[in-house]
Amino acid sequence: MGPRPRDEIRALLDAWAQAIVANDADRIGSFATEDWVLVGTGGTVPRERFTRDADGWRCVVTALTPRAE
Repeated sequence: MGPRPRDEIRALLDAWAQAIVANDADRIGSFATEDWVLVGTGGTVPRERFTRDADGWRCVVTALTPRAE
């Protein structure tokens, strides 16, 4: 019997959080399709810009804890 879907999702969320904290553009980019767009309060950010800017972020993320509810 393989992993439960909830456990698989938790593993993906943990890997995403680790990539964000590490500012690892390659790992961050591996989670999104080419047409992925981040939508935030300041508007949209295309995947290419989001991953390109990851190494130079002025905001440093030291921890990211996904919550599954």
